[in-house]
Amino acid sequence: MYNDVDLAQKARSSSMDNYRYAFEKEFINKWIERMDKDQSIFSKIMDDEEFKEIMMLEMMRRVYERQSEI
Repeated sequence: MYNDVDLAQKARSSSMDNYRYAFEKEFINKWIERMDKDQSIFSKIMDDEEFKEIMMLEMMRRVYERQSEI
């Protein structure tokens, strides 16, 4: 996700609150792509809203900080 050009552009031009909308969509898409590689974590993220929120927010914070520096 660090290398996603569209997300990086949004990170540089948006607050983290606005960035969240784009990030959340990509977060779900990336986990769907990886579903076959780790079914247990995929199921946990899809079935447990609290866990998904924690994972997404932490990943979003890290990706946003890194991309907004570029």
